[in-house]
Amino acid sequence: WLTEVELDAVMRLEADQWLSLLDDYDRKIDVIERKLYHDYARRDRWRGDVELLMTMPGWGKLTALTILAELGDYRRFTRRSSVSNFAGLVPRSKRSDTSCRYGKITKRGSTALRSILVEVSINAVRKVPRYGKLYTRLKAAKSGNVGKVAVARQMLEDGWTMLMKQEPFRFMPMQAESLTRRG
Repeated sequence: WLTEVELDAVMRLEADQWLSLLDDYDRKIDVIERKLYHDYARRDRWRGDVELLMTMPGWGKLTALTILAELGDYRRFTRRSSVSNFAGLVPRSKRSDTSCRYGKITKRGSTALRSILVEVSINAVRKVPRYGKLYTRLKAAKSGNVGKVAVARQMLEDGWTMLMKQEPFRFMPMQAESLTRRG
C-alpha cells in the first residue's frame, strides 16, 4: 500500500528506505525461524510435544517452542496451578487472620512466556467458546487486560494438561462451578 501512495521525492526516498529495511528484517526473521524450527522442532525431545501443543487453537510452532523452552521439563510440575505460578500468571495475595486480598499478577516467571500466552489468548477467545466466555465475563467485571491474562493462564494450564496426558486439545464445555462468581 505504501509503495503505491503518491509522495514528494524526498518522502518517497525515505519511505522506500524504510520499506527496504522492513524487507531485510523480514528475510532475517524467516531465516531465524526456519533454523529454529529445523533445529528444535525436529528434535526427538520436542517433536511430539510441539505437534501436540499445535492442536490448541491459535498456537503455532513458535508458540509451542517458546512454551516448551521456557517451561523446561514440564513434568516437574505436579499441578496445573504450579505451572501458572511458575509463569507468574497468578494474582498476588495478601492474607491475614481475618482478610484475604488479591492484587495484580506476580510476574515472577518468564516475560517471554507470559507475553506469548497473552498474545495468543486474544485469538483464542474467538475460537474457543469456553475462553470467550471467561474473557467476556472478566472484561465486563474488571477489564479486558484481566480477561486476557485469565485466558492466558487457562491456556497454559490446558497446554500442560495436554502434555501430561499426551492428548490433543478438545473443545470442552465450561464447568458449572467456573461460571459461578466467587465472592
